[in-house]
Amino acid sequence: MAKRTKNILDLLSQCPWWVSLVVSGIVYVALRFIVPTIEFKGSFLKGLAGAAPTLAVPLGVTLVIPAPIAFFNSLRKKKLLDKQRDLDSIKCLSWKEFEELIAEAYRRPVQTLENPKSRCPRRSRDVWPDGCRARLGCHRYHVGTIHSGGKDFC
Repeated sequence: MAKRTKNILDLLSQCPWWVSLVVSGIVYVALRFIVPTIEFKGSFLKGLAGAAPTLAVPLGVTLVIPAPIAFFNSLRKKKLLDKQRDLDSIKCLSWKEFEELIAEAYRRPVQTLENPKSRCPRRSRDVWPDGCRARLGCHRYHVGTIHSGGKDFC
């Protein structure tokens, strides 16, 4: 089955909610104030520049529509991570939900673990804030070798 081509509204609904507001503001300012001041030589482009201020509001409002969708998607992903308590709850997730869970875990602030014997701190992320803990560690690169820093704690 062929992949569905994504339009600008689909892309904005996958971005953080504020990106939609910023893009909408930029489009509104560009169409309302900047495009009409540009001198075009062709009659077609002159006509488009003349119509740009009337298109500014409808296009600006259209580009704001994905903001609440993106906001509710981010809330859903945060709740998905917060409700995970053990490995059995993760096993019940679909592959897409699992990908969203890991992405949300890496979006959260990093907890740094200090190891007195090591020269550099180990960075890790808590997947479950309470109860059983699983830490996803970063990979460190030392002179051609990769050392995995991930460990599970239960």
